[in-house]
Amino acid sequence: YSSDDGKFVDELEKKLQNYGYKIERDIRDLDYTKSIKEFMQRIRKTDYSIIILSDRFLKSENCMKEIFEFIKDENYKDRIIPVRLDSVKNIWGDNKGIEYTVFWKDKEKEMKEQLKRIDEESKGGYIEELRHISLVKDSIGEVIKIFRDMKMFDINDENIHEKISQYIKKKVI
Repeated sequence: YSSDDGKFVDELEKKLQNYGYKIERDIRDLDYTKSIKEFMQRIRKTDYSIIILSDRFLKSENCMKEIFEFIKDENYKDRIIPVRLDSVKNIWGDNKGIEYTVFWKDKEKEMKEQLKRIDEESKGGYIEELRHISLVKDSIGEVIKIFRDMKMFDINDENIHEKISQYIKKKVI
């Protein structure tokens, strides 16, 4: 989830904890100075991952790192619980996915322009970041395709926590 969507995530977490679920979140379970990548590798080993899909999620470098790490597993579709926020209600529209590709293309172009302003020997720390942005630009259509093909939980469902709990229980049986 994007930290900008944290209020909804906080509420959902409290309700799911009332059902007895243990929820891991970076803001609480990732200590300062610890690796975000290692945290994501740990998350890959959990039973389920709730993905809060929003416009901010699809435009966040960190969220894209997390989703790319998560979908490395063969069975990620069996473990993903997608929740759609209002900002991506029209993600199924023909041009909406293209808008995200354009967003990442512009971000890549901006970073390349910034890199031109510094010496070659100073670019080392930024090259991996540029590669990630380029990967997202080239792959965001595939990420959107994954979500387009899934029935998602909807933020406007007042019983979303109950439905997620029922979904998990049904899969465990």
